[in-house]
Amino acid sequence: MQEGGYVQPPAWVNNGGGGLGWQTMTLSGVDEFGLDITNEITYIALEVTGELQTVAPQIAVRMHDNTPDELFNAVFKCVRTGCSQPAMFNDKINIPRLIGIGATVEDARAYSINNCMQPVIPGKNIHYRAGHGGSLLLPMCLNMAVDGGKVMGLQMGIETIPLSEIKSYDDVWKAFCAHVKYGIMALTQLSSLGDALQKKYVPRPFLSAVLEGNIEKGCDMRDWEYLGLRHHLIFGCNNAADGLAAIKMLVFEKKKITLEEFNDAVVYNFEGESRDKIRRMIEQEVPRFGNDNDYVDMIARDIMVYVQYECNRNLDIYGKPYMIDGTTASGPINAGMLMPATFDGRISNQPLHDGTISPVQGRDMSGPTATIRSVAKVDPLKTGNMLLNQKFMPVFFDPENYELMKGYLKTVRDMGLHHVQFNCVSKETLLDAKKVPEKYKSLIVRVAGYSAYYVDLDNKIQDEIITRTEQCFTC
Repeated sequence: MQEGGYVQPPAWVNNGGGGLGWQTMTLSGVDEFGLDITNEITYIALEVTGELQTVAPQIAVRMHDNTPDELFNAVFKCVRTGCSQPAMFNDKINIPRLIGIGATVEDARAYSINNCMQPVIPGKNIHYRAGHGGSLLLPMCLNMAVDGGKVMGLQMGIETIPLSEIKSYDDVWKAFCAHVKYGIMALTQLSSLGDALQKKYVPRPFLSAVLEGNIEKGCDMRDWEYLGLRHHLIFGCNNAADGLAAIKMLVFEKKKITLEEFNDAVVYNFEGESRDKIRRMIEQEVPRFGNDNDYVDMIARDIMVYVQYECNRNLDIYGKPYMIDGTTASGPINAGMLMPATFDGRISNQPLHDGTISPVQGRDMSGPTATIRSVAKVDPLKTGNMLLNQKFMPVFFDPENYELMKGYLKTVRDMGLHHVQFNCVSKETLLDAKKVPEKYKSLIVRVAGYSAYYVDLDNKIQDEIITRTEQCFTC
């Protein structure tokens, strides 16, 4: 709230649904002794959120082992109104994660959600800033890994093993890791430059006065930090995982195509009969993340564990290691619109998957439980805060299905997922809203870590939401 005043460029309104300010209200959780703090205000806030049907403020709800069933019911009632709020956060992950980087137990139990989905501790001198250095596009790292640092024939990254010398999946993986390492190093340098400039030219005397420790230290908040919560934004983990799985299976195990043929298909956007055949082969034969298949799920896990390893090796200007941030907003969608084709069969100018860990749109076809099993394999205590969007038919949030959905959320909690949030607008409604937008001026959808008015969004973002898998009772 202290730094919420800024001017948004017109293009951002399409992404933020009318100019979202990103202030987030956090409900429920536990007190310093670990006891549930749900109260009457919790329920009033959820009820009002459903009644007002606005996109701001963002609403986050903390869940833990002793979350009352009545609170789950209130959450489902709020979601069912169509406001696509709240987002659910797991105390069983966020509290140990904060303790692991130096917070006291009492402080960690008092965490709140900043921006889309970042746990911070109110009143503490924490520098949560992500993205002013840019973002790491993992599918682009894979494109460069296969072709010696080239993208569309142009040298865009560091030089790694040439395509003609790649003899194994391990060669591809090592080259991929080299590009990830270089990308994180570059992001760190940019972020450090931004932090140093802000420290010198943008002090925060008024905010410093209300954050703990600054008056006692006689310094500005920019001069030190209580916890290291500086982040690097990571996009497209599962596009990269699906692509690596395709290379591993089709090139090195089944030997159905050569890596040169595969790279040619990607460079030329899978156009032409022979290249389109490769794309169909990917769709028909290669396992996809989100279906509880270890073949690809373990690749996604290995990617994010390695990314966090490299983040830990890079320090901010205060000497603290970087972390992975899942607060991606619509970044992956917009980034995909500028990217060439990728090895998961995605054609150029199509969105990457939303969030940090959500399956690629339309590929998680084995039901919502299979999806959360896949996500649970990418341990957020070893990686970072992971954004998971789930799209359900509205009937899932009707009172007769509350027990079913409570079981689902408790499973999310117990399996150690960091976070989950919902869309419950039917595909038919979304399609009709594209045709007749004047009828749906108040229609709200969940884009990534935020909700937005559907008719305010860019057409490609609207299409991306439509193509997400709609979980149903027959899944």
